[in-house]
Amino acid sequence: MSIEAIRGQFAEGREQLRQGYEQLHAGEDFLARAAKRLDELTRQHSELVRLAELPQALELIATARTAVVGAIEAVDRFSESL
Repeated sequence: MSIEAIRGQFAEGREQLRQGYEQLHAGEDFLARAAKRLDELTRQHSELVRLAELPQALELIATARTAVVGAIEAVDRFSESL
């Protein structure tokens, strides 16, 4: 296997990470919108309660996005060194 082939594999891996980042971001946006709608409904219907786990889920998604960015940067640095 050549260095160019290995670089290509790293490029594919980087692209997968980038797509994962976009999916995390989309999921985060979707959940944030759902949380906003639930808050609005809760104001109208007191029996509805916002799930306590939702803020934690959003925080974990943000942490995961940060980790993915770090992984992309590490792959970029390693690929440049080849």
